[in-house]
Amino acid sequence: MENENRLEVRNLSVAFRLNDRREALAVDSVSFHVGHGETLALVGESGCGKSVTCLALMRLLPIPPARIVGGEACLSGRELLGLPESDMRAVRGTAMSMIFQEPMTSFDPVYTIGDQLAEAILAHERRADPEAVTERVADAMASVGLPDPKNLMRRYPHELSGGMKQRAMIAMALLGNPEILLCDEPTTALDVTIQAQIMDLLADIREKRGMSMLFITHNLGLVAELARRAAVMYAGRIIETATVADLFHEPLHPYSAGLLASIPRLEARVDKLQTIPGSVPGLADRPPGCKFAPRCDFAEAVCREVDPPLADRGGRLCACHFPGIALGRGGVRGFDAAGDNASGGSDGSGDGVGGTAVPDSVGDSAGPVSYGSVLTTIPPARLWSGPAVE
Repeated sequence: MENENRLEVRNLSVAFRLNDRREALAVDSVSFHVGHGETLALVGESGCGKSVTCLALMRLLPIPPARIVGGEACLSGRELLGLPESDMRAVRGTAMSMIFQEPMTSFDPVYTIGDQLAEAILAHERRADPEAVTERVADAMASVGLPDPKNLMRRYPHELSGGMKQRAMIAMALLGNPEILLCDEPTTALDVTIQAQIMDLLADIREKRGMSMLFITHNLGLVAELARRAAVMYAGRIIETATVADLFHEPLHPYSAGLLASIPRLEARVDKLQTIPGSVPGLADRPPGCKFAPRCDFAEAVCREVDPPLADRGGRLCACHFPGIALGRGGVRGFDAAGDNASGGSDGSGDGVGGTAVPDSVGDSAGPVSYGSVLTTIPPARLWSGPAVE
């Protein structure tokens, strides 16, 4: 692989052994790249394989029952999947770090926050001066907005709030000055105010450090705020890749359209919320053909028989026999880029209410976009013709 991108992943496949000793693919031939200083969002429902993809890149999956079946993952020209474990330990926390999904359960409850952050340094610098390590930990905690860091270093995880634990987790991930940060739903279980603060912090870190990010989420509002490109994942496969503006303006895959249609609008009162029927199939229950066909309003016979490849669709990638069909049957674009406020961006209020339309340039290539602007610019007409729920 060439190293013109910070991270390149090609045909990554990960299998898990089932109870009857059969194997099932949790990640199936996934390919993507993350450029220097870029944020790529990996989007999908729970069970789609997003976290498994990250853990595979970090080589943190339990083997067995997991097994990396094949593929390549290259970080700045260095292939990761074939590295000896001793060399991979040198990569974790320095060249590549990860913010885990649940800060409440990611810290060891019997060690202080300071001891656990110091361990991230000592794992790579065993002869480091203890006083220097303490100062580096305090500086890292201060850099993520934690007050009185030397006092907090003596606290145990249960003594910190959820937002403070998440900031401490981010500080730990940054201690080794990584080239790329893998963020596995870093705002899960946080209230919306703290969530907004964490998103601002991540954007600030990326800007100041020129760091690349792989941002995993099921929240499309966060995608619009932080990323320039997005890859939509379903049942272990990437089914659409596009710029965030293109994805939100004109989703080609019915699953992408369904995700956008399920976002509620703050200014519109509705009796029922839109939903995609069914759920993501389990590892042992993946159907033949397109894995989304049993949930898709637009599926034809060929969809249930032939799994569509991820193919180029005018500069975008989409794995669908009928790309854009959700739009062609009376649907409308996810965002009205030609609206009255199309060039407005965020209203700057930061309160998540009454935002303006998202411009064509969003995420890490433009100024801040308020979360409220994402929710309030979905048009009332439906992208998805599936059933609604009470």
